[in-house]
Amino acid sequence: MHGQLSHCGHCQRPDAEFRCSRCQAVRFCDGDCFRLAWPQHKASCQAAPAMPRVPRPPAPDSEAVAVVVPFREQPPLQQRGEQLAKFLPHITRFLEGLGVPARVLIVQQSDDERKFNRGQLLNVGFQLAEELLPHLGAFIMHDVDLLPSDDMRQVYARPPPEGCAVHLASVWGKYSYANFIGGVLSFRPGDFRRVNGYPNNYWGWGLEDDQLGLRMAHQRIKPLRVRVGTFEDLDPINMKEILESGRSQPDRFKRHLPLYNSEMFRQSELRLDPDWPTNGLKNLRFKKLSEKTEGLLYHVVVELESGSLAVAHVVKGVVRGRMGIVW
Repeated sequence: MHGQLSHCGHCQRPDAEFRCSRCQAVRFCDGDCFRLAWPQHKASCQAAPAMPRVPRPPAPDSEAVAVVVPFREQPPLQQRGEQLAKFLPHITRFLEGLGVPARVLIVQQSDDERKFNRGQLLNVGFQLAEELLPHLGAFIMHDVDLLPSDDMRQVYARPPPEGCAVHLASVWGKYSYANFIGGVLSFRPGDFRRVNGYPNNYWGWGLEDDQLGLRMAHQRIKPLRVRVGTFEDLDPINMKEILESGRSQPDRFKRHLPLYNSEMFRQSELRLDPDWPTNGLKNLRFKKLSEKTEGLLYHVVVELESGSLAVAHVVKGVVRGRMGIVW
């Protein structure tokens, strides 16, 4: 019935232009011919095999993208190792499709018996990213428990405008309070240097993003939202909700208390740390303990040598101001 593949599978007219969308092998003149032929054609119609995914080659002279992930296992409350095992194959596949040079850097804090220092690890990651990618255009700070959807590739690949930072996690709903900039945030390297990165002395969960937001406001770097994409959240724990429900669920709060930045419990208004021009990238010190490279992945374990505990004027509050326009 089907005749030559260039002929219509129903009326046999030559030069049929439309292919069966399922098997991609048999052609038809139009939809009418396809519908008339379908009762017989469906018996032999088989889905065409999926084409292997070929990574998009980077464009010449493209600005590179670095995805930097601060990391440390924190059992039994947070299974970061399990999250990393899911994150790495996902983000590798995601970055291979960007069409620009890209690397993912896992910056792991050593077992130093201190609280997790997300801000200082990101400062370390920034310095290492500039060494690995000389043409760095987008420095993306990324939590390990967030998996971006494929339709976010364009906003990951595009460097932020000068004087702006793009909050890629603005489409993530877990922490949606005013001016939240955590989760995933993209900076131009020059703008990250202008704010002197994160403070190095914020140990435990909380406040480091608030201080970064105050530094951005002081330097007139505007946060922008995105309006495309979603994130799969690998972590069921909501640290802000646990904090706010402390009185009603005291046992749960006490279990998680060691993870928090102790300076969050000082009751006053949040303000910019006066030492911000020197506390950050400019006084960063660390030591590499181990490192490995595999494909797009660079994984380093570091000993943090900067940042004593935050001083007493660091206080609890929220960043004031407005989030910028949709990007």
